[in-house]
Amino acid sequence: MRTPTSILASFLLLGCVAVGNIHAAEAGGNKVTYTRLADDVKGFEKLGVVHGKAQKAFGNQEKLREKAIAEAQAEAAKLGATTILITVDQFAPTPLNNVTVEAVAYGPGKGSTAVAKEEKPEEKKEAVTPTDPAKIETTRLADDVKGKTKLGIVHGKAMKSFGNQDKLREKAIAEAKAEAAKLGATMILITLDNFENTPLNNVAIEAIAFK
Repeated sequence: MRTPTSILASFLLLGCVAVGNIHAAEAGGNKVTYTRLADDVKGFEKLGVVHGKAQKAFGNQEKLREKAIAEAQAEAAKLGATTILITVDQFAPTPLNNVTVEAVAYGPGKGSTAVAKEEKPEEKKEAVTPTDPAKIETTRLADDVKGKTKLGIVHGKAMKSFGNQDKLREKAIAEAKAEAAKLGATMILITLDNFENTPLNNVAIEAIAFK
């Protein structure tokens, strides 16, 4: 007959195994890059649609989004994908704060070599000269960054109880610019700008840094 202690021990062991599997899946998924720009997957082979979700009571939308994307990346990795194109990114506070992500998984295809190289600027191993965040331009138009070099994805967030969303957005963009400046960027292309009021007014920004 199993004692309460042995039952608890078995439960904890199963929990540890489950957590380990989750981390392993995330580790594999994180090798898959993600983008919100269709031009980035031109020439790639479409492998299928993947999904990710995350929820938590009063959860921070940026952290939930990060976890949901990681789940989609892990699913894409099983298909042999190298990148995912996010097509749906939805935050909702019902009944728990949650983010749902849907993306298309892509693998290297005919004509994708040039794009693949562009996706990995870190391999160039060039010395980075930080720029002045105040001089970094902001755009929401993809045409404005044509011909520029992609440096990476940056984020910004700001929250305050009853905070004015314009002020919060300004602060979040400034945070993204500060992150981009460390990469030597001269411009950021905002690809996500989301305002929510759960439980505090907050703005989450995601952008691509270019020079």
